[in-house]
Amino acid sequence: MLLLASSPAGAETVKATLAAARGEVTINGGKPGQPLPVTMKVGAVLKTGPNSSAILIPVPGQTVFVDQNSEVEIKTCEMTPGENSSWTRRSSCNLKKGRVQCAIAHPKAGASYLDVVTPKGTLKAHGTGFATWSDENSTRTAVYAGVVT
Repeated sequence: MLLLASSPAGAETVKATLAAARGEVTINGGKPGQPLPVTMKVGAVLKTGPNSSAILIPVPGQTVFVDQNSEVEIKTCEMTPGENSSWTRRSSCNLKKGRVQCAIAHPKAGASYLDVVTPKGTLKAHGTGFATWSDENSTRTAVYAGVVT
């Protein structure tokens, strides 16, 4: 179960973007092959079939590569304005099954946070690159750069 703290004051919910898709990729059980890019609201479920993949941008500066036979639900996509035109970017997704590979750019100002919730735990990343695989029995993680807790 994912428990999220209340949104920071001034946080704006934004829509994620499905930027690229290959093969059988569906949103909320719809038909594959929608023209890209496609915007996705919080709560949307993205599924990839065999030999399929997708690139999801939850908020600017974050990229989630969704591998074949995966299912991801978007939980949070927020941007909060800060001082000196900076933004704090926060997103989270629920990896129900399959594999995602995530990359978070280091913003020049502000911060960027990405959480991936799996059936076995939550991975929290800040300015890093990592991949995680999950099924009903286990969660595995590979960190390419930075720190994932």
